[in-house]
Amino acid sequence: MSADSNPPSPIESSAPVISPVDRFLARRARWRKVGLVVLVLLLSSIVLGNVWSQIRGGDDWTRYDRQHFVVQSVMAGDQIAIEPASGGAVTIVKLLGVDTHSVNSNAATQPHWAVESYQALRDVAQGRRVLVALPGLAPRTPDGRLHAYIYLEGDPPALSVNERLIADGNAYADRRREHPFHKQFDQAEQEARRKKRGLWQDVRDDQQPTWRQEWLKKLSAARTERPTTVRVP
Repeated sequence: MSADSNPPSPIESSAPVISPVDRFLARRARWRKVGLVVLVLLLSSIVLGNVWSQIRGGDDWTRYDRQHFVVQSVMAGDQIAIEPASGGAVTIVKLLGVDTHSVNSNAATQPHWAVESYQALRDVAQGRRVLVALPGLAPRTPDGRLHAYIYLEGDPPALSVNERLIADGNAYADRRREHPFHKQFDQAEQEARRKKRGLWQDVRDDQQPTWRQEWLKKLSAARTERPTTVRVP
């Protein structure tokens, strides 16, 4: 065999020589990358879990949904404060799907039907034992109040205080947010308007809540834009 056919010695090899230390450092760098990816995934799952828990109401479901409380006070025509029957922390509840004007104690005159709405809810709920029912998603308002349906103990289970206020003309059906009973509440409001119950006896458009005035304008504009049907004789 000729000298030219002999394999090169390690010193003459063109392949890079990797020391044991370099191999160790390379392996450690790879494991660090894997560990970083796992950590990011773990943190992401925790954050997403917390966000979903917040959307779903977190422990609000355990503490409030289908639980009984006592109405400690009525704060407005669509807002109450509840507490456990045995006493404890007070929770502010905004009646879901309901809107009323609030009484302004510093004003010389009050918004239309604000006092009547407050008094109607007070007559119905003050000191009463109630069942709280939470909606499917996000049972908290942006300012932290509990959004809920309220049922009086002893009343028909299908009739909430929310719907009763609307049906009696003591509140508006709040159309700013859809909820499981929004169609039912809309129908109750239409019936109250037709029979001129409560606030619908004499309310003007400009006396209604701002969001409702905007909704009425959009509704009127949509009706105006509808094409008219021309009858051919």
